[in-house]
Amino acid sequence: MNDNLKKVSVMFLRNAISRILSDRDIKRKEHAQLRKACEQALEELKIAEKNQQIETSSGILPSQDQFVHADRYFLPFDLACHSKCPRIIIIALDCLQKLIAYGHLVGKGPDAANPERLLIDRIVEAICVPFIGPNTDDGVQLQILKAILAVVLAPTCEVHEASLLLAVRTCFNIYLASRSPINQTTAKASLTQVINAAFGSMQKAFEEHNEKTVSDEQVVKNLVESLVDQVVSHIEPNTSVASSHHSSFASVVINTSLQAMSAEVSLPALRMLNPVSLASDSADTIHDDVPTAQLHFRSLQEKDAFLLFRALCRLSTKSLPDKPDPNSHELRSKELSLEMLLLIVQNSSSLLHTSQPFILALRHYLCVSLSRNGVSPIVTIFEKSLAIFVQLVNKFKMHLKVQIEVFFREIIFSILESSSSSFEHKWIVVNTLEKICEDPQSVVDIYVNYDCNLTAANIFERIINSLSKIAQGGAITDYGSSAALLQRQRERSMRILGLKCLVECLQCMVDWFDDVSFFLSYPFSVLDGDSVEGVTVENGAQPSSPTVSQFEQLKQKKETMEHGIQLFARKPMQGLKFLQERNLVGTDPEDIAAFFHREDRLDKSVVGDFMGDGKDFNKQVMYAYVDQLDFSNRDFVAALRLFLDGFRLPGEAQKIDRLMEKFASRYCECNPHLGLFASADTAYVLAYSIIMLTTDLHSPQVRSKMTKEQYIAMNRGINDQSDLPQEYLSDIYDEIAGNEIKMKPGHNRLPKKSASATTERQRKLLQDLELAEMSQTAKALMEAASHYEATFTSASHYEHVRPMFKIAWTPCLAAFSIGLQTSEDAEIILWCLQGFRLGIRVACLFRLALERNAYIQALAR
Repeated sequence: MNDNLKKVSVMFLRNAISRILSDRDIKRKEHAQLRKACEQALEELKIAEKNQQIETSSGILPSQDQFVHADRYFLPFDLACHSKCPRIIIIALDCLQKLIAYGHLVGKGPDAANPERLLIDRIVEAICVPFIGPNTDDGVQLQILKAILAVVLAPTCEVHEASLLLAVRTCFNIYLASRSPINQTTAKASLTQVINAAFGSMQKAFEEHNEKTVSDEQVVKNLVESLVDQVVSHIEPNTSVASSHHSSFASVVINTSLQAMSAEVSLPALRMLNPVSLASDSADTIHDDVPTAQLHFRSLQEKDAFLLFRALCRLSTKSLPDKPDPNSHELRSKELSLEMLLLIVQNSSSLLHTSQPFILALRHYLCVSLSRNGVSPIVTIFEKSLAIFVQLVNKFKMHLKVQIEVFFREIIFSILESSSSSFEHKWIVVNTLEKICEDPQSVVDIYVNYDCNLTAANIFERIINSLSKIAQGGAITDYGSSAALLQRQRERSMRILGLKCLVECLQCMVDWFDDVSFFLSYPFSVLDGDSVEGVTVENGAQPSSPTVSQFEQLKQKKETMEHGIQLFARKPMQGLKFLQERNLVGTDPEDIAAFFHREDRLDKSVVGDFMGDGKDFNKQVMYAYVDQLDFSNRDFVAALRLFLDGFRLPGEAQKIDRLMEKFASRYCECNPHLGLFASADTAYVLAYSIIMLTTDLHSPQVRSKMTKEQYIAMNRGINDQSDLPQEYLSDIYDEIAGNEIKMKPGHNRLPKKSASATTERQRKLLQDLELAEMSQTAKALMEAASHYEATFTSASHYEHVRPMFKIAWTPCLAAFSIGLQTSEDAEIILWCLQGFRLGIRVACLFRLALERNAYIQALAR
């Protein structure tokens, strides 16, 4: 059989090279090297064929090197692919595809031209090099795609790292640049197959590694048992000394043998688990935000998947022009990259949930990408981004606790609560909430991890309240709707969708109660010999676990804290007293200062006014606040940014003076060996001048901006009658001009009231401004969250539904009651009745008489 395969290989190669040599353009001068390579290859094939006949007659079996023929004859195909003749390139690519598909060309050996890389890398490069942009021949483009699929999907070829990325990039570029609709469709399909193959290879490599590990463990176990049997068989039972030392001796033999065999067997596995160096190729270099030391790849295939995923994330974050053409390369590239990312997270296997590099990639790359694309004014980009977010919530929420909160708070709720958001954006957001609400586990997990967390946003509560407002109608004010009929149709559709989401939330509670309570009751019912017909709170349900009660206590504590924070925003001293009486904040200035540092929900303007006040206690709090900051080894502007991060400067000059004076004193205290400032007064004056510069350069009310020369002149003589270095002041000016000093975004900010817009153009302008601000805030918070680890609790008890329903029952009742009272639309009435049914069901499950009676009375009316 080997002889037959070898004959086929030689014949296939000869025919392929002959096809190239028979092209009429091969005789041109520029193809002389290609012609010579083809002729030489044919001569070598004739010699190989003669040798084969001699070996066959002598009965000598061919070696593996002799069997694989195509690798050593790759040069003609390489030169043909680099030629600029479309016919020759098409012939070469077609031949390469068939040689790879039938296993004649594998490329596992080193490249003769560059022994530091494998031949397969040169093969991939040869396949991709004919694509030179939009002017590439359509037939060449199609053959490139076919050859890429062959080399990536072939079981005999292994394409990794830079070569895999090159193949993906070529498919991407053909999709973007090709003028042929057929080639565009083929390129997109090819890209999908390559991505699926890369992640499938990672799964396969992991399974093979596990099987090998299990097999190795079995070998060690069998060997140890054999050694123990030999030891036992040589011990005399009647020897007292032997019997006294039998146990210890056997233990030593087992331990020593096991350690030696484990070390020997697991060497390849340990080598595979070591961190992979990514500095070998520029295409593989990890960005600084994910340090190389943090990445531990279990296989080369896992590294391939990571590099591919990262490349797609980076493509998706590229900026777009203000009004991109729908057919522009930039827009289509972003759309395709988001579509491929959605494909990856949709088809993600359980392996990705345990892949440390992939989890890091989700945090550092994908979530940052979503923070930018999730506020895009382009509907297709916005829709794909939110579709990815749904998958992250349903599948990866345990790894992305902080990121999910940021996305909900800064994007989802901001769009829903903004009056300038378009109908399309709100419609997509509500559809996103509907998809999330379809999964009971996700809904309950959101309540447990956010609404019951002392410092997190009340995401479940805000979802219910937002949906209730939408379901009551009148939520859509789209100035783009010129016809009142269209406006009514949109409002009806949005109202029905809001009602549907509320009903699904209640259905989630019922399903969660039924599923979890049945799971908890089933083992006990089996032991007792009773059938499980229904679950009741008093008889059939299990008592509340400590975890459930702890969550309820956290929720109550959080509500108390939020009330105190709201009171602080109106009357600071009363708010602090309220929190101190409930042991949520200490009474010492240091305790209050620490509270100001850690609590992002406080009104930053009120914090600034409180600390700038001239009263002794307020000054003590301000001194403690500043003393808790460490400015050591920080540049002056960086230290000032850190200082102004947590509060807004008050408007009164005297209050600013106190704050700046303390900041200057603290900075000089932390940097005693700086030698730049003659005294703390110099730092004070410089800090004050930087505040003035920031206001001057970045305030829209200031028309005549301060120049660099004016700023330097303003600071003359401030360093004990001397000047600070001119270069130092110039650098400060440039930094402030390019990067305004801003307060860090806080949590639970009140939605800003948009200015009224009377035309579609004005509304669109307001929407774009709001989306840009959302993107900037969400991106900053998402980047900060990528370095933060948060514990995620997976809900597992049915009694979580009770406090969830206590939050939801009033907004749901309002939406369903108004729907029945004000609408004659049959579909709206149907959803309202469904909501009443489920609301009464949940109230009855937990014996909540007040809520049950409220629903029944409203229904009766």
